[in-house]
Parts: sequence; structure tokens; C-alpha cells
Amino acid sequence: MELDRDDERKEARYANLFRVGFNALEFVLVFGQQFDDSEEEHIHTRIVISPLHAKAFCELLESSLLEYERTFQPISDPEQK
Repeated sequence: MELDRDDERKEARYANLFRVGFNALEFVLVFGQQFDDSEEEHIHTRIVISPLHAKAFCELLESSLLEYERTFQPISDPEQK
């Protein structure tokens, strides 16, 4: 993925917590952090998108995951072993 110059100035945030909600008109993607030693969640970003854009995002994420696994290795969940 190439980044343009403006992307270098954008803030990046780490998220290990996410949720998805929806209604008839929109999807709400919620990102945040939760640490093992605390039950408190720290929500830092909410993104509201249309159902059409949610589907496009899902397809893009799926194709990116497949490309990642072809390039590196399959992703396994350590909790499912």
C-alpha cells in the first residue's frame, strides 16, 4: 500500500477492541483498547458508514487478509488451540 504525503500526517491509533452496530441506514464501527489488567474499555474512534460502504469495506478487508496470508503465513487464533 502506498501512502501519499498527507497520510504521513494523519494520526494512527492501535485498536484491540472493536464492535459493529447497525440500523436501517448505517453501520457504526467502534474501535478502542482494552487491557488485560483492566475491565475498562477505552473507545477512541467511531466511524459511521452506509451499508453499501460497509459491504465494500468487508470485501476489501477479506481480500487484504487473503493477500497477507499468501505473503506471510496463515493467521491463527492462539485461543482456539
